Amino acid sequence: MSTKRETVKQVSNYPTPPEGIPERHIRKDICKQYGVKCSLSEEDGKTVTAYYFPFYNQAGDIVGYKKKDLTLQKGEKYYITTIGYCSPDNMLF
Repeated sequence: MSTKRETVKQVSNYPTPPEGIPERHIRKDICKQYGVKCSLSEEDGKTVTAYYFPFYNQAGDIVGYKKKDLTLQKGEKYYITTIGYCSPDNMLF
């Protein structure tokens, strides 16, 4: 696991998942519509290693992302983390 911290600005420049989120039956166009981002493997540049779901403030600006790290097992520490400001006061999508 990388110890380098990601920023909201960096994540906002990540690509939309190229195949959507197939395990959840979510198409690429839906991911794009809602601003979902992904990181790709440094080894092959194709394999999705994480999904990022945007959080918006009341003004509609992206202020954070919830990250789901696919390199870890569900339930493992840091499987789901946050980047930026993600609070119950914010809006998901």
